[in-house]
Amino acid sequence: MLKQDKGFTLVELLITLLIIAVLLAISIPNISTWVRNASVRANAESLQSGLQMARTEAIRRNNIVRFQIVSTLASGCTTSTSSANWIISLDDVTANGGACNESASETNTPRIIQKKPGAEVSDARTNVTADTAVFVFNGLGQRTSAPTTNASINITHSSGSCNADGGTVRCLRLVVSRAGQIRMCDPDRDATDPMGCQ
Repeated sequence: MLKQDKGFTLVELLITLLIIAVLLAISIPNISTWVRNASVRANAESLQSGLQMARTEAIRRNNIVRFQIVSTLASGCTTSTSSANWIISLDDVTANGGACNESASETNTPRIIQKKPGAEVSDARTNVTADTAVFVFNGLGQRTSAPTTNASINITHSSGSCNADGGTVRCLRLVVSRAGQIRMCDPDRDATDPMGCQ
């Protein structure tokens, strides 16, 4: 008996490639939405962890600690309500010419505790819009800076609109109460939902 060669015919290969192409075409929009949402989430979590660290340090030291959103981590930085870069310090880093490039140090002014560039956690198309650029916490963990009500930071993505506006991006919001509680919420969810913004 003759042994038959095992393998795929050209038609079988073409059909397989066609099926793979169709599956990829279907999944690409979902993948890009997932990437945008992951970028927004990473940025929100970075800002939230920075705020929580600043509050914890204020309580631990029983001293004023500042969380500042800054334009850049280079020399000459300024506070910004639309940046993802942040610094935790004991002094105002922008007061003396913007010393955001200084290494973390407990003794050298501006006595920076921690800093993080926004580009490290998300892509450049992620947008931050904050009510205030400076969050000051006292030794009790309370926020002592303006505004006197809850302050919020909204995180969106420039390549799509938020779910709340009928888009595909799951935008997030950080709410920092006057008492110092830091909460991440979804503006698209109902206020009765535990994850919803009130």
